[in-house]
Formats: sequence, C-alpha cells, structure tokens
Amino acid sequence: MGNTKNKVVINWSPYYPEFQEIEFMCPCCGLIKVNRYAMDKLILARRKAGVPFVITSGTRCSRHNEEIGGASGSTHLPETFGSEGFDIKRISKFDDYKILESLFAVGFNYIKVYKHHIHADTRFRGTSSRIFES
Repeated sequence: MGNTKNKVVINWSPYYPEFQEIEFMCPCCGLIKVNRYAMDKLILARRKAGVPFVITSGTRCSRHNEEIGGASGSTHLPETFGSEGFDIKRISKFDDYKILESLFAVGFNYIKVYKHHIHADTRFRGTSSRIFES
C-alpha cells in the first residue's frame, strides 16, 4: 500500500474487511481518525494470527480520553496523522498467544497486556519491540 506512515484511513471496506469502522470510533462523539501505517500493521497481524481481534478502543477524543483516565499523550488520540493505538479484547490464553505473536511479527513495537485487553501501538517506529504487563 505504499508509504502510509503519515496518512489517515478514509475508505475502509476495500482494505480492512475484517473490521468495522465503528470499532475504531470514539464512543462519546463518533470521532474516527486512524493512522494508515498502524492500521495496515493491525490488519496484517489479524490475518497472521488467524483469530478474531475485537477492538475495544481505537480513536479517542481528548475529552473521552480524560474521562477514562487515559494518558495525556495517548496513542489513541488522533493528533495530526491519526490514532495509532489499539486495544484488543483478551478472549483466551490461546488467542492471547496468537495475537501477541502476530503483533510482534508484523512490527508493533509497544505492547502492553492488561487484565481484559492487549494494547498495541507503533509509537517507537524503527526500534525493537517492547512488552509490558499491567
């Protein structure tokens, strides 16, 4: 799909049939602005894993991010080139393993495992992967 690092997803259906736009919308206002580079990586990871990725948080407006206690510099905030952070629902240990393995394989380089979801983003482009447990 070419150089997508500074582009925003506009037309979903031809590129991301496994996901629906609503999964990435801010729940309080419907804002959706997703970084294409990060989204391309997410779809590659989903296809590699072979298990569903249920997105529990994609784009967040600053108000919603503050309401839920999100970090001030959260990768869910759209900023200039779109949000590049995703929360994926944890379903089973088997699925967790497949999801984590695929996220690493496609180059997500910040991954944090929480009780109910796995957060992945591309904030450290060009560096090795990091994983954290909450």
